[in-house]
Amino acid sequence: TLVFFFACVIARLFYWQVLSGDSLRLQASAQYYLEFTLPATRGDITASDGNPLVMNTPAYLVYAQPKQIKDRDQFVKLVAGPLTLDEKNLKSLISEEGMVWVPLAKKVDTDAVDGLRPLGLAGIGFEPQSKRYYPEASMAAHLLGFVGMDQNGNDKGYFGIEGYYDRELRGKDGHIQIEKDVRGAPIVIGEEKRIGAENGRSLGLWIDRTIQRSAEKRLLEGIAKYGAKEGSVVVMDPKTGGILAMASYPSYDPQRYESFDKSLYKNPVVAGSYEPGSTFKVLV
Repeated sequence: TLVFFFACVIARLFYWQVLSGDSLRLQASAQYYLEFTLPATRGDITASDGNPLVMNTPAYLVYAQPKQIKDRDQFVKLVAGPLTLDEKNLKSLISEEGMVWVPLAKKVDTDAVDGLRPLGLAGIGFEPQSKRYYPEASMAAHLLGFVGMDQNGNDKGYFGIEGYYDRELRGKDGHIQIEKDVRGAPIVIGEEKRIGAENGRSLGLWIDRTIQRSAEKRLLEGIAKYGAKEGSVVVMDPKTGGILAMASYPSYDPQRYESFDKSLYKNPVVAGSYEPGSTFKVLV
């Protein structure tokens, strides 16, 4: 009986210290530390001439501090429109008891924020962010891919270059850890730990913008002429193997990827299957 009792104690200690050790440490840390994330800047993707095919543009995280809001009805009427939020959902968000900080919208354009700032509303705040911008619109969309959200709401690259090189492009977020008191307020003379963000790497492609535009234009003309449903064009430099242009139709706009059918996201040049026909004679 004594051996069994000690075995149970040892097993329980092993569970607390080893199996659940990390989660318990995080829970303990959350009781006396405030932690803020310092987002890393995602790297650019450039064409062969150095001009950006994908870059970052300023945006904002808009948040509310419910305890500072004086008139909730007025707050909802003034904020819901510019942020394209449903008034009922917004009111329920800022009406939850015990909430000190509530995110309202991510990646908000500067124009919308510039319209909200002059209102001088109490209880609204703006945190600088960045979001992906595609200067050439939908050009080379299949090749480039797009940036969406993962299950935790963080930026993540999907498909194409954005997806394949996501780890290199996104960099590594930093964070600030500040001691807090029992009320959750920062302790001015408390300990502060800061780890800076490591920005993502930028990628330079072989893509020639002039050839890419021409390839997409000729592809659309060919599809219209022969009544085809889809098509692809690849232009390669035979000396280096560099891809000078890669176009496919039908395509999508990576800036508004959620408005298009998911079947369009895959690059048919590398993900599609077809009968090779006479092109296989080269291998034979």
